[in-house]
Amino acid sequence: MASQQTILELSELDGDWETWIKNVIDTKDFVVTTKSFEELLSILPEDVNIWREYLDYLKNFQKIEILDVYSRCCHMFMEETYFWQDYLFQLERFGQEWKKLYEVFEEALGYTETAESASALYRTIIYAKLRYIKIDSIGKDTIDFSPVGELFENAYKFLNLTYGQYWDENRNFTKNYAYFAFYRLNNVELGRKLWKEILGSGIANKSKWWIEAANMERRFGSVDGARTILYRAINSVFDNYEPLFDYFIQFERDEGNFEQVQKALKKVNDQMGKILQAQEVQQKNEAKEKAKKNFFKGGKQEPLEKGIQKKQQPEPFRKPDTPRVPARKRPATSRLNGEEPLTKIQGNVEPLEVMKDKDGFVIPQMPIRLSPRSGGSSPINSDSSKAAIIEKPKEISMEVDNNVDPKKTVFISNLDFAVSEQEISSFFPGNIEVRLVKRPGTNISKGYGYVDFNTVEAAQSALKLDRTLYKGRPVFVSENNPHEKGEHAEFKYSTNIERNKLFVKNLPFKCNNDQLKEEFSVYGKVNDARIVTKKSGMSKCCGYVEFETEADAGKALSAQIEIDGRPISVWISNPPAKTDSKPGPQQQQQGQRNQQKSALGSRSKPMATPTNAGRKMRIESFVPRSVAISKPKPVK
Repeated sequence: MASQQTILELSELDGDWETWIKNVIDTKDFVVTTKSFEELLSILPEDVNIWREYLDYLKNFQKIEILDVYSRCCHMFMEETYFWQDYLFQLERFGQEWKKLYEVFEEALGYTETAESASALYRTIIYAKLRYIKIDSIGKDTIDFSPVGELFENAYKFLNLTYGQYWDENRNFTKNYAYFAFYRLNNVELGRKLWKEILGSGIANKSKWWIEAANMERRFGSVDGARTILYRAINSVFDNYEPLFDYFIQFERDEGNFEQVQKALKKVNDQMGKILQAQEVQQKNEAKEKAKKNFFKGGKQEPLEKGIQKKQQPEPFRKPDTPRVPARKRPATSRLNGEEPLTKIQGNVEPLEVMKDKDGFVIPQMPIRLSPRSGGSSPINSDSSKAAIIEKPKEISMEVDNNVDPKKTVFISNLDFAVSEQEISSFFPGNIEVRLVKRPGTNISKGYGYVDFNTVEAAQSALKLDRTLYKGRPVFVSENNPHEKGEHAEFKYSTNIERNKLFVKNLPFKCNNDQLKEEFSVYGKVNDARIVTKKSGMSKCCGYVEFETEADAGKALSAQIEIDGRPISVWISNPPAKTDSKPGPQQQQQGQRNQQKSALGSRSKPMATPTNAGRKMRIESFVPRSVAISKPKPVK
């Protein structure tokens, strides 16, 4: 609790806490400074900048009190991975037991929502374990690195299962795992397997990855294995290939005989010829595309060879004082291979109908697009492309998707990007078609789509599969209710106060619905118990318990409940109302805390750090403001 003197001093500085705390630090009194920081945090507990200043100050001293401050900070900003990583480092710094570090790591992992955050936490705990093992092995002849290998393996499986096969975008985590397998575990096969996954993940056109893989194989594997990698690399790299070719030739000079060097030179020269030939074809195609664009714009179409060499031709010679005469331009015409202009309609072809708006501007015509179900093709790719440009077909047979009854279709989401339509079809028995939405220009799913059924009953039966795990992820299945623009889907749960329903938090990471229901069943009949999860299926360490009566809920509310040794916080469920309107001014808080905040005026520092700016609303925001301040009385 802040003292009146502190509040008065801050008021005199118009709420500028940075200047105030700097003056306190300048006194060089550790006790007074820490006490001042604590008073400041009691006034502004959610200002991340104050926590950073406090922790940076404590790092300058060898004081174990910093661990308590880090613990409170991490639980205040649970999704900030940086604080958890630094907390683990400080625990190791003060010689805490490995069990304590791993417990903090598991708790932090439960709050992560991205592959980047989870991999960063795993990297911190893995190399902390490596240092612990080195310390424990002092005086021993050998060091057992298998516990670190198990951590690497668990991390790799967890990240693949939770975030899909593309979780390691820059492949640094997988590369570190491969190096550890080669260097510490002496497991050459595992290292080769990991490098094979790296090189097959879409980066095979970059020389540096092949060179690094060859170096690893050359150092820890065999020369023949490195040579095999390099031959594969020569066939795969087409951009920035010079470093790879130079490395390959030097490799054979160092490791090969005369025949192998000669073979390498021939391979490089042959591949160089193929690359140059491919580049020439690409230039011709680009010139051809450019000529097509000029043609459709009504310009003059030049011969292909002339278009390629046009930039290389010098300007015709003229005398110095002769003015430049601009070239005469022919009127723009749109012809197809020397035929009559398009404005002249041949035969009985009906011309395109020109539509204008109320201001007299021509409305552009939509292109004719055939339904994929009818087996049609795009007019641009068909043999009758010219006819599609100049004439309007009288009758086109098309199937309209809008005629499909939406009640016979379900919407599915939260799918793994690598899942195929055939796999989803086997997951929904009795369906007639699975339509996954793909990314433009690729065959990669966006993670959602539609499943059609013959009957409404079959579609309703498919809704029972909602949140069923498939490949480690809960599949979200819902009714196909397309909304108009600006509308939102109705919220599934009630947003009003329900005195027979309790909101619980600080649950163990491994707690499931059944365990939660069993723990609260001792206080009365439980109708439903639900753990709140992320899209990946991981628990958010909070949930809801719905009792049959209000009295039973009151019993649980007044009890001291622990699950797996963790004290559980319980409140009456009263979530904030769902609204699209902008939030109004915040309501004034009650008690002395409101008076302390008002003393700071309007100049309190905002949380403008990059990590905090994008942070999602913390879990306490689901708890009513009045309930979060003081624990409600039990319902009688």
